[in-house]
Amino acid sequence: MDDNKYNSQEVVYVNNDSYDDDSKEKRRRRILIILFLLFLILFLFLIIFGVKTGDLVNKNNPYHPGGNLNPTASPTISPMPTETITPSPTISPTPTETTTPSPTVSPTPTKPTQTPTPSPSPSPDDNLVKFYYSDTAGVGNGISIVNAVPTDDTVGKLLIGDRYYFDFNVSATTNKRPITYTIIATKDNGSTLSDSNLKVYLTKVSGANEIPLDSTFIDDKVKTYNQYSNFRYDYISGKALHKETILQNTKNYKEFYRLRIWVSDNAVNWENKDYSLKINVYAVES
Repeated sequence: MDDNKYNSQEVVYVNNDSYDDDSKEKRRRRILIILFLLFLILFLFLIIFGVKTGDLVNKNNPYHPGGNLNPTASPTISPMPTETITPSPTISPTPTETTTPSPTVSPTPTKPTQTPTPSPSPSPDDNLVKFYYSDTAGVGNGISIVNAVPTDDTVGKLLIGDRYYFDFNVSATTNKRPITYTIIATKDNGSTLSDSNLKVYLTKVSGANEIPLDSTFIDDKVKTYNQYSNFRYDYISGKALHKETILQNTKNYKEFYRLRIWVSDNAVNWENKDYSLKINVYAVES
């Protein structure tokens, strides 16, 4: 009995499942680490290779800044198409001279008998309005009065002689478009007579006859300078005395005009005053 007691052995069984699980987990971790490292290496490789490839593509891309399909060639620029612009009608420059004083008394009214001095023939430029004037009084493209006395319209409209009126003409040849021109009167800055005291009268001249223009009347009386409409364009400013349109395809158009000015018979504070006007013509295609 006693021998059996000491000879007997207690057998302990060990389960290997836990050991296998640990080994499997370690292998899985190593695999994941290896995969992660491989992925990281691949990712870095793609980034480095992609940047170099992108630089190469951009350098060969003519639409990318700095790109040029032929880096050794100088870039060429194609010329822009040119557009032909028809020049706008221009106003012929006119000389200005010192004005000559007029007599201080109004002359006896008589019927005009003089015809305007013909101006030089214009060149046949299309769509170009030209302004010509006679300068027999030596005052350039204008007229002036000095120390004049108030004058009734019936007398003022019949004033004759180079000292009392200013002759000019407008000529043009049109092509495919009509032209509208405006006759502009501009006061000299040194004028001392009030605008409301100055009568401004414009007529058309045909031979020995004069044709009054409606634009110079208001209530059957000759307009004073301040009663005309204001005009301003670029360097030209003043009063618009008359506007007229030349039809398209008109050859050798020419119109003669005569301008007179006098002190209104209703003027106040007119003594020892003077006034000067310059005439210009502004034209545009209609």
